[in-house]
Amino acid sequence: MHAPEAPSDAPEHARELDETIRGERVRYVFLNSALPIFFSPIGGALMSLALMETTDRHRLWLWTAGLVALALIRLVMRQRFGAVISRAGTDFGRWERLFIGTIASIGLWWGVGAVLLLNPASPTQPFMVYAFVMLMVGGTIASYSAHPWCVYLAVLGLALPTTLWFALQPTTVHRVLAVGAVMYVVAGFRSVRTLSHFFTRTYRLAHEVRVERDRAERSARSDFLTGLDNRRAFWEQGERAVQGVAGAGAERPLVAVIVDIDHFKRINDTHGHAHGDAALRAMADTLRQLVRKTDVFGRIGGEEFALVLPDTTLEDARALAERLREHILQRVVAHEGVSFRFTASFGMAVLRDADERLEALLARADEALYTAKERGRNRVELAP
Repeated sequence: MHAPEAPSDAPEHARELDETIRGERVRYVFLNSALPIFFSPIGGALMSLALMETTDRHRLWLWTAGLVALALIRLVMRQRFGAVISRAGTDFGRWERLFIGTIASIGLWWGVGAVLLLNPASPTQPFMVYAFVMLMVGGTIASYSAHPWCVYLAVLGLALPTTLWFALQPTTVHRVLAVGAVMYVVAGFRSVRTLSHFFTRTYRLAHEVRVERDRAERSARSDFLTGLDNRRAFWEQGERAVQGVAGAGAERPLVAVIVDIDHFKRINDTHGHAHGDAALRAMADTLRQLVRKTDVFGRIGGEEFALVLPDTTLEDARALAERLREHILQRVVAHEGVSFRFTASFGMAVLRDADERLEALLARADEALYTAKERGRNRVELAP
């Protein structure tokens, strides 16, 4: 069981969560950018066709070719990002900068290009360009609202040149359209800000739910006093270990060990229950230090602990039990100004065949533990 995070870790945890949310934004806009990648050159081609009669065709072809080139670059970036997205250590910041750079470039290409394509002599052409630019602004807001800065830079590149051009024209209609463009962009930015807020809030809530669920699961499977697996968790993992070894055949040995603190009631009666708790924690700490991570161990009740040692011979298991016993014997437990020692007894049982289950195996280990108690305690005994 993991201890709660100290308050000093809170800022670091908040920074990590912020970086995770940032990475999720990048992941979202990348993976959902397939359609927008094609919309830009398609929209440019349609506008070029609409302007074919009023604008120099060489400029139209050059401008459209630039949009196609930028779309191809974005398509390659999206495919490469999809290949590395699941790798540990992916630098989301680098991909974020690349993505924002390409989106901003497309926005500028659209915005500046639209102004260069404008023909003031035509009575309808500027309004057609205005409509296409505002259409692209709306598409950008709808596609990339999960990443506000991406939208802000792209929309400013898209709308600012055309809006300034309309604002500087002498007619009232042009200036009204410039004001309308500003209102449209401001409303779009506000909606992006709102959507971004709820994106962040939703992710934070989902993260908190996962954290609480994991904490509840750990609490349900951990012993509150020692932090080891409780009886339920030990039994589940131990049963899987026994079945795994038994299913592999006789060449994979397995040993079960039950450990019991000697005269535990005497510790409680002499020093108090707080000192008994200290002895239990000392036992748990000893197990953590000396038992392999691949082994299964936990507190199964009272002052009793159990171990399942897969792929362990009887000789190796006995050597481990003796190390544990000696370590416990030499350990001095200090609590509230009182120091004391304690001993422990060990019962061992070797898995006999593939049909034996954990319950029967531990029952034989418990018989060996009873024998160790009868023979004077502080010893290791093996079940027949």
